Parts: sequence; C-alpha cells; structure tokens
Amino acid sequence: MIKKIGLSLVFALFVVFTIQAQIPGTPFFWQKKKTIAPCPPSNKSAVIDTDGDGIFDACDLDSDNDGILDGLEDSNGDGIFSTDDLEGDLVFGIILGNGVANYLDLDSDNDGILDLWESGIPISILNSIDANHDGIIDTGVAVGANGFADVLETFPDSGVAKYALADTDCDGVPDYLDTASNNLQFDLYAIGKSNLDQLGGGFITPIADVDHDGIMNNVDIDWTERGSANSPVSPYANNTNLSLTDTNGNGISDGCNVPDLAPSFILGNQGVLYSDFNPHNFVLTVNNTTSKVTNGSIVVELEYDPALTIFGSYQTGLTTIQVEDESATLQNVSVANADWTIANTGTKLILTSKPGVVINALSSSNIGLTFSRDLTITSGIDTFKANVTVGSGSETNGLNNAAIFPITYYDFSSK
Repeated sequence: MIKKIGLSLVFALFVVFTIQAQIPGTPFFWQKKKTIAPCPPSNKSAVIDTDGDGIFDACDLDSDNDGILDGLEDSNGDGIFSTDDLEGDLVFGIILGNGVANYLDLDSDNDGILDLWESGIPISILNSIDANHDGIIDTGVAVGANGFADVLETFPDSGVAKYALADTDCDGVPDYLDTASNNLQFDLYAIGKSNLDQLGGGFITPIADVDHDGIMNNVDIDWTERGSANSPVSPYANNTNLSLTDTNGNGISDGCNVPDLAPSFILGNQGVLYSDFNPHNFVLTVNNTTSKVTNGSIVVELEYDPALTIFGSYQTGLTTIQVEDESATLQNVSVANADWTIANTGTKLILTSKPGVVINALSSSNIGLTFSRDLTITSGIDTFKANVTVGSGSETNGLNNAAIFPITYYDFSSK
C-alpha cells in the first residue's frame, strides 16, 4: 500500500515530488521522485506568489488567477511580462498605464469588466470558480503544479487552455484588452458606467490603484486585498448590453460580419521637422482590421492646420514614395494612389475610393502625399487629423475612425 505521497522540496524554479510505497509482504519501500523543472526563464518573480496558490510567479502559468495564461497576457510577445501594461486603447495606454503588468492586472484594459469575465470561459464555469465575483479564481478550485486551474486545462498540469480567448467582435483584439468588445460601444458605457470615464477613452479614470491589483480605487471596494468582490461594476456577465448583436441570426456577432477601418500615418522622425527641410513626404494608411473585405465606397477626410499645405498636385499614378522612418532614414513605401480620387477644400482633403476598389481582410491601402509648412510661422505644433466616414466600405464601428498626428516644427533659421 502507499505509505507516503508528498511534496518534499519546493524551490522557486523547480518542484520535486516524492512518492513512496511499501511493497506488500516485504519491509522494502519503492520510491519515485518526479521533478518538474526548470521553469521557463522569465522576468517574473521567483520569490513572490501573487495569487497565493503555493506556486511562485516564476513557475505559475496564471500568476494572478484571472483564468488567462500569463503567456497570452504578454501581449507583445517579447517574453518580458513587465512591459505589458495597457489601460484602455493604445492611444492612451502608453501614457496612462497603471504600473501593473497585464499578467498581474485583474482588469488589463480598465474597462470595468474584470479579465476573468472577459476571458472566454463559459459563464456557468465562471460562477462556479469565482463565487464572489472578485475577478480571482477561488482558493478552493483545484490547481496543479503549474498554477493554472485544472478545470480550465485540457487535463491537469497540461498547461493548455481548454477555452479560447474571447474576441466578441472578431477584430483580432481579445475582449480583455478591447475597450469596445462588441464593436458598437465602449464596454464601460455598456455596463452603465460612462461617468467613470473622464477622458472619453472608454476606460476608468483617474488612474489610481492603491493595492496594485489593476482595479481602480473608485470601483474597488477593498483597497487592502486583491480583487473587488461584488464591486459597483458587477455583475459583469449579467449585463445584456454586453451581449453580441447578431442581426442576421447566423450565430456570429455583427462585428465579425463587417470590415472595420482605421486610419494611421507614416511620417518619420516622429513628426519633428526643422526649418532646413521642406517639403515632406508622408503616407496616409487606411487599415482594414477585420477578416472581412470592404464593400462599397470608402471616404476619408484629412484635415490640416493653416500652417500646413498639401504640396503640388495629387500624383494619381504614384506607386512608391520615399518617406523617412523613425531613424530619419529614407525608405520606399508602396502606395496605391490610383485607387483614390481627391478633392482639396483648402483646409482638408477628401479622399474617395474609386468604384470597385476594396481593401482586403487584415490589409491596408496606402496613399502617398507631400506637404510643406509655412516657414514664416514660428516654431510650434500643427496637426494632421484623418477621419474615416462611418459606414465606409460597409463598416459599422466608429470608435477607431480617427487618427491625429502632431507635426512639431523648430525654426533654426535665425540661429
């Protein structure tokens, strides 16, 4: 009979299990040691156990017990977990990260819906593993040597998630990082908490988190412990506004059936210009962020400040243009000017796709342009603002249709 099964040694970077059994009818024992080692190298702590499950973070596949593997929360895939800290959309996230990396953050996008409840785990399972709705898997849920809840794995200690990350609108951004999961409105607004958004970015502000669990103070009812049981934002999964909209009844969210267009710019040196460089080439890019091809006319308006002038005539046959990269090195960028018509009002350009032109799934269309700056105007900051008209190409999401690019000008001519 088995006399002893125990955990004999626990180290930060490996675990040794010892199984000892007596051979029936003899005084002899059979002993087997199993070593689970080493843990993959990472910058996670080898001495801290954030979720208190007995597994140090360095060996824990789910360090905060939010039901999402740490490897998936390394959103940029660089293997450095501490660099992933996005509060809200990417425009604001770089500046307003709350200092808590996603693998330890219980609400990585700060949209008022905790990561566990945006993970893609079925609601019936969620209610059984997080009874108090604090965004942390309950301590009574079985966890093996890898720190990931057994019920969420294909089999205990497999390290393979049983449930795929939720991406309700099929835009390639998982719900736990998407402030507008249904592609129609910000999640924070959908749960009736628009008053918590002071910047209009779709995430909770101000950024203040005393207990460093990723839940902002103004919705966290416990500032001393991780998680926030039945916080004012709960119950997350019961809000019907968050459910996907399926107009044609095919079982697929409307956001998955249509393209989604977002503009961006290519202009080197982060838009910093000097008096001895004029004019300047740049590229306006129209990105299709979903797996659906555009259908119909696409209209983009490009506004520019009075100090800026679109230089020369629009080159309809242009296929490449030289643009500086971020290191101020010239590079050739492919453009499709022949696909667009242009009208210049003096304060903005109106670009319209020609009949039959489409932007393929997860692809883009580049437009090459040239501008000059009025050098009689002193140093300052001017802007380009691109806006895709809502409904262009049959898209429905208007939350990501605008992009602003600042142009910083330094006049060295008098020095």
